Amino acid sequence: KVDVRIEIEKFTASSIQLPVEVIHVPDGYTATLFPEKVQVSFQVALSDFDRVKPYQFRLVADYTSTSHGTAAHHQKMKVNLKRYPSFVSAVSVSPQFVDYILTKK
Repeated sequence: KVDVRIEIEKFTASSIQLPVEVIHVPDGYTATLFPEKVQVSFQVALSDFDRVKPYQFRLVADYTSTSHGTAAHHQKMKVNLKRYPSFVSAVSVSPQFVDYILTKK
């Protein structure tokens, strides 16, 4: 006879608005994003819910990965989730692409 006990924890879905960091912008230019913040949705165990903090996430839009001039992504940058807490799952970003304006300093 074997007794197996599996602890099951309740999960909840949540989301937070976070700013997007722009990297690899050419020298002498700045990039302004629209929107500047995106929504990050995730699932987390109820016991870890209070541990989730905005600084644990890092969202990046890389200027060098833009498709300049293509109809589908003209003036858009893809938002990449570079860091998130290990105790969250099913993480998604919305919108996945943000508009941008490149201006000379």
